[in-house]
Amino acid sequence: MDSERIYFRAASQSDYDAIHILAKAFGCSHSQIVRFAMAEWLSDNFVKRLEFAQALQEVKEAQDDSGQT
Repeated sequence: MDSERIYFRAASQSDYDAIHILAKAFGCSHSQIVRFAMAEWLSDNFVKRLEFAQALQEVKEAQDDSGQT
């Protein structure tokens, strides 16, 4: 797959440690673990998160239309 590189920084030391342990256990790179984790997260959450973001935008637009903040 040809795509632009995405840089990732673990959110915490414990996340970094978990990625390191998994990479070692599976004999692969940290990048591969993050790639697999992101693919799984997107599979489970992409549609839900997109729908939520759209709903929030609709609420914001309705508030703007009614003059509420």
